[in-house]
Amino acid sequence: MEEIKITEEVAKKLLSLVEELDDNPKSVEFRQPVDWKSYGLTDYPVIIQNPMDIGTVREKLKKEEYKTMKEWDEDISLIWNNCKVYNRSGSDIYKQAEFMERLYKKKVGQLKNELVSGDEAMADKSDEETDGDDDSDGISFEEKINLTENVRKLTNKGLTVFVKYVKEHCPAAVSDVDSEKIQVKICDIDKETFEGAKKLVDDHIAKQQEEAT
Repeated sequence: MEEIKITEEVAKKLLSLVEELDDNPKSVEFRQPVDWKSYGLTDYPVIIQNPMDIGTVREKLKKEEYKTMKEWDEDISLIWNNCKVYNRSGSDIYKQAEFMERLYKKKVGQLKNELVSGDEAMADKSDEETDGDDDSDGISFEEKINLTENVRKLTNKGLTVFVKYVKEHCPAAVSDVDSEKIQVKICDIDKETFEGAKKLVDDHIAKQQEEAT
């Protein structure tokens, strides 16, 4: 998973996904740490060096212990992997882990696209709107996320310049939503325009910071 920083907004979405996993009936065995002592599984701590469960992931997320989605993804994946390592293939709990892993991958894939596409926030004519897809256009997912976040830092003047630039160089990525709102879909911006827009946005942010000091 890409090195995407976990902002407050992203953390809320991740927490929502964790709650969705927790609510699934097949997640019962994964909600809390494995009580290996009660079950007499004396070999469990020997075989499983890094135990993990949904409840622990939730708490770490709330305490802001995860800095990137990669760190978070590694812990979530540990839950299913640990189960499959310790339990016999084909057993009921092994199948439950496989089910939860498939469900997780589906949900995190949807979340990944949602993070790029943004919250469908509509902007004024002087503002921007971003959307996203995969990196089949030669632009990585992380680059799209970074540009999206940086555009949101621009002043109205910077936003106006950004929209005008994209409209001139890649009009297919810009569309009018109504008489007062405009939409810029970052996923539709070609690579050359993307690079130019990125430089433009970076320059404006640098200028804004200078003016603020």
